[in-house]
Amino acid sequence: MRCPDCNKFVAYDDADPEVQNLEIGDDGAVTASVTRTLTCAECGTELKSAEIELSADPLDEVTEHLKAKGTHELSVAEDGVEPTSRTDGKGRPARYTRTYYGVELGYTVTCSCDDKWEAGGSMDDDVQASDMDELV
Repeated sequence: MRCPDCNKFVAYDDADPEVQNLEIGDDGAVTASVTRTLTCAECGTELKSAEIELSADPLDEVTEHLKAKGTHELSVAEDGVEPTSRTDGKGRPARYTRTYYGVELGYTVTCSCDDKWEAGGSMDDDVQASDMDELV
C-alpha cells in the first residue's frame, strides 16, 4: 500500500491494539471488541484498521465457582493485549501467501462473593490483511 504522507510503498508497523469493550455474561462467557490498526513503518500514519470480535466459553474454574451456594457477581478485567501476525500458504514469491493480523487478549475473572477468588484465561483471533478497512 502507498502511504499518502510518504508517497511511497511502505511496510506495515504495529500500533498497540485498543480494547473497546470487555464484558462477562452471567454464565461466565467473556466477550471483547478490539481495534487492530496497521501504521506506516516510515512515518506512523494509520493505513488499515479492523474491529476484531473475541469470545471465550466459560472457564472450568468459573463454572465450578458458580455452582457453589451464594450470590455471585462476576467481573472481568484486562490482563494484557498483544498484537499477533501470521502468514498462510506456500509459494514463491511471497505474493502467494496470505497475511493475517490479530490480537491476543488475557483476562482475569473475579467474583464479589470472595475477594481472593480469581480465574484467568486468554482469547485470540485474527483477520486477513485484505479484509481490513483502508483508512486512507
